[in-house]
Amino acid sequence: MLRFFARPSVFGWRSGLFVLLLVAAAAAAVEFAAPRKTPGRVWSPPRPATAAEPLAAGTPAPDFALTPVDGGPPVRLADLLARGRPVVLIFTSFTCDCFHYHQPGLRELYRSYRDRAEFLTVVVREGEHELPGVGFLLAPPDGADRCELVGQAVEVRGWTVPTVVDGPDAAAEEAYRAYPFRVVGVEPDGRVAFASQFTGGLFGLDVRALARWLEDRAGPPAAGVGGVG
Repeated sequence: MLRFFARPSVFGWRSGLFVLLLVAAAAAAVEFAAPRKTPGRVWSPPRPATAAEPLAAGTPAPDFALTPVDGGPPVRLADLLARGRPVVLIFTSFTCDCFHYHQPGLRELYRSYRDRAEFLTVVVREGEHELPGVGFLLAPPDGADRCELVGQAVEVRGWTVPTVVDGPDAAAEEAYRAYPFRVVGVEPDGRVAFASQFTGGLFGLDVRALARWLEDRAGPPAAGVGGVG
């Protein structure tokens, strides 16, 4: 009996090792999950579980004057509306996974209707995902010009829709309650026709519904130009 108690307990050291491993794993999980800022990072807060309600149909669409990535003069919504055509505003960033998912459908819609409707991408605060080829948007060099960086992302992603960048005050984003991703259709008279509802998943935008609205306002795609299936 004495010899039994004198021997080191196998179960004791194994239990201690197991506890240490659990503590280390928990610490690693906390470290991995915690948001980090790197020097010069264009940081945006975590995506809310429920985005703000979109502007109601019939609401006058707020005007804006935003800088295009190609360095041209500011683009105003009023100038787009003056052309007498429906306007599609795509509020997003190139680090938004929802936009990444919908790019093919939006690209095809632009190709089908760009001759009879106005399209504009408005880049708002960065999303949370380091998507292929555009990670530099989340950790830009110190002093980098954001329009230039977004212009690089446009080239990397092959995005041909005209693109402007919201200002540091996020005025357009807030006016349209647009973070992190929202597509807004504006009637030629300047009223909001619809605004997609971000649901926290990838399916907050019905591209087919957007295509039906454009077809109703501008007619079907021209012969030889594919529509959205």
